[in-house]
Amino acid sequence: MLLSDPFVFAAVLAVVGACTGVLSGLFGVGGGMLVIPATLTLFQVRGMTAGDAMHLAAGVSLMTTVPTALSSLRAHARHGAVDVAAIRLWAPLVVAGSILGGLMASHLPGTVLALVFGIYLAGIACLLGFFPPERRILAREPGNAAKRLAAFVIGFCAAVLGIAGGTITVPTLVLFRTPIHRAVGTAPAIGLLVALPAASVFVASQLMAGAGVTIRLALLCVLVLACCTVPMARVGARIAHKLHADRLRHAFAVVLF
Repeated sequence: MLLSDPFVFAAVLAVVGACTGVLSGLFGVGGGMLVIPATLTLFQVRGMTAGDAMHLAAGVSLMTTVPTALSSLRAHARHGAVDVAAIRLWAPLVVAGSILGGLMASHLPGTVLALVFGIYLAGIACLLGFFPPERRILAREPGNAAKRLAAFVIGFCAAVLGIAGGTITVPTLVLFRTPIHRAVGTAPAIGLLVALPAASVFVASQLMAGAGVTIRLALLCVLVLACCTVPMARVGARIAHKLHADRLRHAFAVVLF
């Protein structure tokens, strides 16, 4: 089959990486919505079972998020669009949720979680794209306790699903009265806090299981993907800051659909 050819395999990863990088910079997402389906298909073509391929695809997605999010975060920081106070408040709970999510990922019913997550994304997309502005945000900024709870839930859900969580973080920040450009610029930092511990848990679990070949394949995929995501994330960030807030919000809603 064509996709089993190593050069075609690498070329597909490069294209996916370029698209992922643009999305990361443009919308603050980690790109798991592209990386996971693409790598899942590629791994299954190479003969992996659906279960093994899914775990490996999620691990690759999380590991790729680290360099991608760093590149996106630096690009947005140059535009002054990173909410440092929010990162400091969210960080401990995001990391805690991410570690717990990473540990539980192999034991929870992923199909049910994916269905709930999809429904959530569709609801947020409708909220951002079609509701009047006064109904897209809370009337008052929530307290720190509510923000910390949201941070933990985001870290947990993102780690279980193998994504950086930008598709949850950005709408949540907007709901908490953060301007859309600032929400997009802050989301990569949250994604980094999710990906680092969750990816570490993935690597450690694979090493303890003696899956050295799996780790080598994952690292090769991450290398190819990151070579494309890192520069393209900067391109996406530049595009984001040229767009009006309404256009950026509507585009984000379309991507969620």
